[in-house]
Amino acid sequence: MKDGSQPGDPMTPFTARTRQMESGGQMTPQNQRKGSAEPTSPSGRWDWLIVFDQTRRSEMEQTKQTVDNVQGLVTATGTSSTGDFFLYITATRELFELWAEKLMIKKLMKKQYGGTLETFSLEHRDRFRGIHRDTFFNSMERAKVLYVVLDRRLDQGGAELRMDLQRKNKIFKAAFPLHEPAERRDLLAAWLSKRTIWDFRYHPIQAMAHY
Repeated sequence: MKDGSQPGDPMTPFTARTRQMESGGQMTPQNQRKGSAEPTSPSGRWDWLIVFDQTRRSEMEQTKQTVDNVQGLVTATGTSSTGDFFLYITATRELFELWAEKLMIKKLMKKQYGGTLETFSLEHRDRFRGIHRDTFFNSMERAKVLYVVLDRRLDQGGAELRMDLQRKNKIFKAAFPLHEPAERRDLLAAWLSKRTIWDFRYHPIQAMAHY
């Protein structure tokens, strides 16, 4: 089927858009023609998506302004094929590192420092394996950090969106993290390899739990 749905799958324009994003498909605002029903999304990596009904443009703009006021948070907007508004959210590397330390996220040390899992520390950041890579924090860690920052009070350095309440009051139509497709594919490949199928000792249990 053209929208990517399977037989018997009640695919909606919104879920179709979500699956397009997770499969790596991108559409930029410049691709949207006037009067077109095509969805739009910004390019680049985004970690959270908040969806607003097409009647809640002012709430979307207010939420975007609130998030933009938090140093280190980055936003962009888009639309679905039904006219719903999308608010994409990510953060700077500095913010991820700052809050990874506050949340005591554990990362692997380099071999010369023991190669063990240790609580991330800004003071010793260069001792952690892969610290200079864009993939240092995985999707789950990035999503965790952003959820906390978006929900924390203003005086604690957060945006104080009160995400659960906003969903309960129907201000947000939906809000969820955007996971990296490559991470899921790697885990699935490891799980279904011939070695793991026949010997449970080689199942990527730790990788699954970490994700």
